[in-house]
Amino acid sequence: FCINGVTGPDEYTTVVNNNAYTNLMARENLFFAVKTINEMRESYPDQYESLKHKTKFDEAELAVWQKAADNMYIPYDRKLGIHPQDEDFLELEPWDIKNTPRERFPLLLNYHPLVIYRHQVIKQADVVLAMFLLGNQFTDKQKQRNFDYYDPLTTGDS
Repeated sequence: FCINGVTGPDEYTTVVNNNAYTNLMARENLFFAVKTINEMRESYPDQYESLKHKTKFDEAELAVWQKAADNMYIPYDRKLGIHPQDEDFLELEPWDIKNTPRERFPLLLNYHPLVIYRHQVIKQADVVLAMFLLGNQFTDKQKQRNFDYYDPLTTGDS
């Protein structure tokens, strides 16, 4: 299951396919929705039926949500052992942050967005944030490897 044409929290990488943060959070929300509806149906059947009637909820949607969550595409690069920010992020040229003069930050005020969008440069670290929010789904080693990859690419311009 793919989510295309999205912008995650990082405003320096826009309109991409399969942003890792977006897909991870969508998957988590779908799992939560399915679990919540199943629990409500079992524990509060009268309220569930009332809500189902009011919202015209079709129970067939649950299977669709579960299938989407189970099959959500989460970008991963085996060679680097990281989750790319999106499916094309690793194809971009890294921005030379170390040699960018301090007076040229924030980048968005000093470079055209189309220049920024063509580089591996990050305003907010989407993947690191997702791993923090969903910490129990990642090992410490995975978190460290992703942090080590993304930290040098992150400007913190916000």
